[in-house]
Amino acid sequence: MSVRYPSVRVSLRVLAPVLILVLAPLAASAQEPLSDFERRLGSRMLGSARAWLDSLYYDSTYGGRNLDELEWRAQKVIDTASTRAVVFAAIAQFLQHLNDSHTRFIPPGLSVEMDYGWSWRMIGDDCFVTGVRKKSDAEAKGLTVGDKVLGIDGIKPTRANTGVIWYVYHLLSPRGGMRLYVERQDGTRESVAFEAKVTRRPEWLDLDNLEHLRILWDESDLASKIEYRWRVRDSVALWRFSSFGYRDDRLDRYMQDARRYPWLILDLRGNPGGAVEGVTRLLGHFVDDSVPGFTQRWRDSTVEYTIRPRGRGGRYAGQAIVLIDSKSASGAELTARVLQQHGRAMVVGDRSSGQLTAALTLSLADRASGRIIPYGVTVTVFDIVMPDGAHVEKQGVMPNVAALPTGRDLAEGNDPAMQVALELAGVKVSAAEAARIWK
Repeated sequence: MSVRYPSVRVSLRVLAPVLILVLAPLAASAQEPLSDFERRLGSRMLGSARAWLDSLYYDSTYGGRNLDELEWRAQKVIDTASTRAVVFAAIAQFLQHLNDSHTRFIPPGLSVEMDYGWSWRMIGDDCFVTGVRKKSDAEAKGLTVGDKVLGIDGIKPTRANTGVIWYVYHLLSPRGGMRLYVERQDGTRESVAFEAKVTRRPEWLDLDNLEHLRILWDESDLASKIEYRWRVRDSVALWRFSSFGYRDDRLDRYMQDARRYPWLILDLRGNPGGAVEGVTRLLGHFVDDSVPGFTQRWRDSTVEYTIRPRGRGGRYAGQAIVLIDSKSASGAELTARVLQQHGRAMVVGDRSSGQLTAALTLSLADRASGRIIPYGVTVTVFDIVMPDGAHVEKQGVMPNVAALPTGRDLAEGNDPAMQVALELAGVKVSAAEAARIWK
């Protein structure tokens, strides 16, 4: 049994404005010719995506959009496409029209994996370099932590488009490098071009081949791991974890430990969310009685979700602080906002990402040719409305106390947000000392 992993390059003609701009550098790139099989495959993937939207998408009106017309447009592009890149882009744009943070096309896997050698984060309304991999070409070409990113291949990164940029560069259309326009600490500006590290993957994944099976196992194992970190500083418990797991009783165990301390700092910076069950499990430790949590708005029903008490000895009686940043998303945002609205925690840091809906990831496969070609679709199955009627989607959670690092803080390894949180809990530290909490 074999699995095909075609490479991906994208044309500009089929994409909405943001994607057009993001993919502009590829306008002149070479494209592999499209086979009849790949064209039929694209049509089947488009039809499958539409069928799952009709079955599961939470808003049956699709925000007033004419889905029949959008599907027809995508199919017309597929019918005239000359490369499979155009086919994938047409399907991606069909879903992108919904302007939904959780609804995406996951194209067939790539035969290469790109490591661009750097990481970024929105801080306030600006984009900064937050990491540069040692011995990467990005490091060799002079990119440094703390640089403000003014352009990525000619596009100004914003809170509205960074998710699309990541999607294009890592899933839809990886490329061999990029050019950044940056502002240095001294205010000077310059262009930095660098190459990505390319890891080649098998064109075919043969499920009878142990090495190929190991690739699949390593990827699924990595995705399932949740890292928990716990520290105590004076009378303050500090807790950080990478995502919310389903039926993860470690949440209960850590909250039982937290009850011994009058202060708890829950660091959800960079936490992308996870299972709703994990979120409600954690929130249950902060209430004595059942309280309104949020409303789930499904396609055919509305469910009022109640937070119910968990744990022994009543709710956590101490004072809690939740740290968030622009990469705190989905379940992390829900946690912060519910605790904030019910007066159970003070939120410190930066505005969160504004990606609060719930999606089902559908791992699909096309078998019509006798091959197994894996691809996927994520579909938002319910919207989340807070008790006051507000939506966090596209808005984010605003902190009670803003604490944003500067480019210099990033360059020097300081953590002013953790410093503020500790000082609110009565622990005086410098920003440099605060940065060593998780080291």
